[in-house]
Amino acid sequence: STVGISELNNKLQADIFPNPANDFFVLNLKSNDAGVLNIFDIAGSLISSVKVNGGLSKVDIRNLEAGAFIVEVISENNSATFKLMKN
Repeated sequence: STVGISELNNKLQADIFPNPANDFFVLNLKSNDAGVLNIFDIAGSLISSVKVNGGLSKVDIRNLEAGAFIVEVISENNSATFKLMKN
């Protein structure tokens, strides 16, 4: 089954800002869990994947075209998914 935008989950305590973003956004991972941050286009193609640690992580998105993206953060036990708009 396909996950729609309305079904995004946030089991991991995290958020992203600013949103919409221009050149970068910050992931605030509210635990000490390390994990992986994946960025997908709306069609579901993986665009980038970076390792992140607990706390604040600055993510460079200057190489992305303007539009909507799905940001998925996966730690050992949980995950969170966000819709990101790039200006």
